[in-house]
Amino acid sequence: MSVTPDTPAPLEATLELLGLPAAELAQSQPQLMQHLGEQCRACPQGQQCVDDLAHDRVDQTLEPFCPNRDTLQTLAQLR
Repeated sequence: MSVTPDTPAPLEATLELLGLPAAELAQSQPQLMQHLGEQCRACPQGQQCVDDLAHDRVDQTLEPFCPNRDTLQTLAQLR
């Protein structure tokens, strides 16, 4: 189930992988979630990300091509 209708599935999966509460972030930081979603949708490596997530080839360091990598890693460290 999507956090919001606009949240890309790869972003939700990545948040879950990092142990970040997607629903809580969507409620407390809607602008951040919107920005993360926009970055995710615009990523030219979107299909690779989907494939990697589907085959458990992504760990908590995330893919170097992820446009949200630094932000998500920072959020995970703050948690």
